[in-house]
Amino acid sequence: MYRLQMTAAALALCAAVAAAGCQRALNSPASPTAVRESASAANADGSNLKVTTPIAINPLFEQTAVPLTPVLAGRISFGRNVANATFSYRFQVADAESFATIVSSGIGAVDASGIARFTVDPALTANKRYVWRFRAELEDAFGPWSNVMAFTTAGGRARGAALRQVRGRPTRRRDSACRCPTCRACWRALATRASRARAD
Repeated sequence: MYRLQMTAAALALCAAVAAAGCQRALNSPASPTAVRESASAANADGSNLKVTTPIAINPLFEQTAVPLTPVLAGRISFGRNVANATFSYRFQVADAESFATIVSSGIGAVDASGIARFTVDPALTANKRYVWRFRAELEDAFGPWSNVMAFTTAGGRARGAALRQVRGRPTRRRDSACRCPTCRACWRALATRASRARAD
């Protein structure tokens, strides 16, 4: 009888320890490494952080005439069973959907409304299509990537354009035939002609 009581007590103790361990695992922000062979492939998508998928918002999908240093924005992730965890958000910009070549990457800032923003640096190439995404990170753990968004940058400034007048007032634009580095002579000549025209 005594042995049976001791055995039952030991089994109850083991069960309590196991339950506590499971609870700690559920409350951990990182997924258990036992789910996969390595922590880097803990979830089906390869992420190992228990967060919701963030949502890329701006620039809008396939938006055109985007500045060369755009501000990317998206709705942040929310942790599952995570209390008081502060995530950072990594943004990536690439020239193709494969993200084989990353042209800009960095950590964005999160505002009080739950929007993460990242200013692209260095400046992108004009008249070119880019794709971007972002994800939550916590130390060496990372969540799933957001949806992929695409945009096309605005065109560069016209080169070799002719001098012109707008509403009778001279506007400085370089003449393709002019070889001076600053076009000051051309500017003065055009300003003089415009002044005489107004006097007449």
